[in-house]
Amino acid sequence: NASTWRQVRDVTFQWCIISEGLQNSIHPEGAHSMGLLIGRNLSKQISVHHTLFAHNYARNPVAQGATEVEVINNVVYNWGNRGTEIGEEQGIANSRANVIGNVYKPGVNTVNNQKGIFSKPGTGSLIYVKDNLGPGRPLNSGDDWLAVWGNTASRVNSPALTPSGISITPVEEAFDMVLDFAGALAPQRDAVDARVVGEVRSGSGQIIDSQNDVGGWPLLAAGIPLPDSDRDGMPDDWELLRGLNPNDPADGPGDLDGDGYTNVEEYLNSLIPWPPSFSSPPAVPGNLRVSGE
Repeated sequence: NASTWRQVRDVTFQWCIISEGLQNSIHPEGAHSMGLLIGRNLSKQISVHHTLFAHNYARNPVAQGATEVEVINNVVYNWGNRGTEIGEEQGIANSRANVIGNVYKPGVNTVNNQKGIFSKPGTGSLIYVKDNLGPGRPLNSGDDWLAVWGNTASRVNSPALTPSGISITPVEEAFDMVLDFAGALAPQRDAVDARVVGEVRSGSGQIIDSQNDVGGWPLLAAGIPLPDSDRDGMPDDWELLRGLNPNDPADGPGDLDGDGYTNVEEYLNSLIPWPPSFSSPPAVPGNLRVSGE
């Protein structure tokens, strides 16, 4: 569904829904239901946070081969044989990862109620895990490594890379927060995202081979665009209120207030109030099916 590759850096995946990677479809390698790939090497300072991964057989996400990644406050539901994977790929090791405050909820396709975090062998790789919930660690107590399956040689007890400064949500709140606010929300979720979120809550649904398995593509009603004379992505009235020129397409990539966001980004950011209100009481998901082993 998504990926970074080789020498990229400073990339953030946040508040996304990455779901329903097709398994037995048209991929040349055969079965290939995947979520997010970070690799193969030299991908640095990658952040994945407050994102929902659902119905992907593997790569939820995977960071392989000399990458630096933080995986924080994500919800992973109904993976197959791999939830979050960190470590070596084709002899390339030295990965660094902080895996913090994620919730792993098995589903019908999860193999043998497998643990959600997989530590792949690899000389020099370092993995820091803290406050994750899922098979092997259903409550936020006890050894953090109980949530991990695989090689312990890469384990470290302090952050493996310098934290970026993401505001970390208590893991007891992360499940509801991600399900309430991940994905495209304005003006509302489409039928696909709403269904997927509902399946995560209820513990239903499965990995699919085709969009036709779940009713096909949704029918999306067209909106009515606001007047935008220069077609720069910012409505005329919005530009006039801020002293921009509604007949000059060159002011879209400008930065009127000098805060690092372009003018068109300022407009897009204004469409959804942030931060969202969130008042649900902290609670471990009642239908989190886990194993005590």
